[in-house]
Amino acid sequence: MCTLTYSLSNNQVVITSNRDEHRTRAAALAPAPMVLNGRNAWAPIDAVSGGSWLVVREDGWISVLLNGAENAHKKAPLYRKSRGLVLLELLESEELEKGWNSLNLSNIEPFTILHLGKNQVIRHRWNGIQKEQVFQDARQSHLWCSSTLFNPAQTEQRLHIFHTQMQTIPSVNLAPAILALHLQPEEASHPGYRMNRSNDMLTKNLVQLVIDKGHMSMLFMDLINGETTTNHLPWS
Repeated sequence: MCTLTYSLSNNQVVITSNRDEHRTRAAALAPAPMVLNGRNAWAPIDAVSGGSWLVVREDGWISVLLNGAENAHKKAPLYRKSRGLVLLELLESEELEKGWNSLNLSNIEPFTILHLGKNQVIRHRWNGIQKEQVFQDARQSHLWCSSTLFNPAQTEQRLHIFHTQMQTIPSVNLAPAILALHLQPEEASHPGYRMNRSNDMLTKNLVQLVIDKGHMSMLFMDLINGETTTNHLPWS
């Protein structure tokens, strides 16, 4: 839920997400099918809350949750609902914009959701006080980071390095090259994507979606237990 990249090459789209969590949090469940308001969907599941940080919906949307809004926030003692459950509730909506506008976010911890699909990139953000909806350029590659783990300067540095790296990646090797970037360790001298801060806050999972010619592959990696699964999904 902490670093997300959206990469383009010819007709291929590659979406890669690192989920950073405390070591003691229970292992997530591998992606499984579900039904959201009559639509088929696929998502890994957080074993603690029952929610998810990444959902693929059969109607052409991929939605990814990041913790925090534009800046880090002071955590309240208790919140009404998990943000992963809020994501699933939003995706029950027929239309994302209407669902977002009607979504009750009182006493919900700040978050950012990126909706990727249908040649669009939509950012939904809740800062604990107000909602925001922003459309971003779907023709450009993007990187987003959780504000709870990366301050604005760190995010800007990571974004600059990401765009520099994208210029050197051959189009035929896009997916494996992006995967390698997301597995690169975070170091003081270089903002890698795979986190290990004092062996407590770790990158526990990685999900990579590759969309090419009407098909999608969904790679799920449990980096703590060394387990990997791949699903092949129909895609419109």
